[in-house]
Amino acid sequence: MNMERAILEQLRRRLPEYDLCEGSREHLADIYRLLAGNEEFLKNTQAHEQTMAECEEALVVRPPQVAAENKHFLVIYENKECVALLDYLEGYPEKETAYIGLFVVDASRHGNGIGRRISDAFMRAAQYCGYAKINLICHQKNESGYWFWRKNRYIAESVTTLEKHGERYEVFKMECDISDPHMFESEEVRGTIYRLEEEKDYRAAESMTRRAFWNKHQKGCDEHYLLHCLRGDAAFVPELSLVAEVDGRIVGGIWYSKSQVKTKTQTHPILTFGPLCVAPEYQGTGVGGQLLEKSMLIAKEAGYSGIIIFGEPGYYPKHGFVTCDNFGITTADGKNFDAFMGIELQDGAFEQIRGGRFFEAEVFEHLSAEKVLAFDKEFPHMERLRVPGQWE
Repeated sequence: MNMERAILEQLRRRLPEYDLCEGSREHLADIYRLLAGNEEFLKNTQAHEQTMAECEEALVVRPPQVAAENKHFLVIYENKECVALLDYLEGYPEKETAYIGLFVVDASRHGNGIGRRISDAFMRAAQYCGYAKINLICHQKNESGYWFWRKNRYIAESVTTLEKHGERYEVFKMECDISDPHMFESEEVRGTIYRLEEEKDYRAAESMTRRAFWNKHQKGCDEHYLLHCLRGDAAFVPELSLVAEVDGRIVGGIWYSKSQVKTKTQTHPILTFGPLCVAPEYQGTGVGGQLLEKSMLIAKEAGYSGIIIFGEPGYYPKHGFVTCDNFGITTADGKNFDAFMGIELQDGAFEQIRGGRFFEAEVFEHLSAEKVLAFDKEFPHMERLRVPGQWE
């Protein structure tokens, strides 16, 4: 397939509200103004002030093995105002890969969705043109940049050293796998199947869980081993544990277990879940929300009183969860914080456990680091990296 200039053509179709110009000397003032005005980006990606000469160099610089027609430096305008820059290569470093060398949004436009809109359009355009992956580098000090790419389905694969203009920087090599033909389809079109997990799903679900959590909260992860252990534990609730399947492939899952809330006079059974995860290429598409809503409905109809979790404070309140201080419930050691949340499945169900302390099943407390590492060797190698936002 001839993919020459194909991405640009597809980008223009997907971003009709923007004017995408191939950068030239006539755009240098706008390029310089956007870069020089983005102080946070420059502070985290280079040790010197931006120069006009560097802007001019960026228009043409490329690896020697890349043909000039496969290098594109786009200056992106909205209503004649320069709002973003996108520098990319086609067919680099492998034929089936596109490479983003620079992507910057005007600092005054941060937070209004321009970056995500262009990034999503680029992924869709590259996939349409036959590319299987997109590669880029992100400076280790650029935490906001790292999390932008992480939320847009890119995964840090390794750390390397970049030398530029006599300066050395540690950078993450990041990759987005766009080979799944269904990843950009709507739920209705791709026909996601939500069903109870079966034994034949175990290894595929563990592999998906590993990819979903890898380097997210710590170097590597242990959630795939937790899942492996949970299924053989007395606390496991298989009749609530669902997987999401697309075209025969496991792309998400939620697994439940029995926990307890202890008051001064009584021990009350309660549900918790975890892991709840979605494959990186399907994150942000609604699969996680569907797994949660469908499994909670099953639990409610089965008569379970409620659920208590440790989870993302920015996500679970969208599904009705509130912090446990609203119920007068604390952790086992008497604490409360934003990530400690619960939801009643039956009206008033938590009134009888007010003042109690929450205890997870013991399987959550006894994950041997040595056994995690041994179990992890059963899967393809992935680099264990220190990335922004991990737990200390």
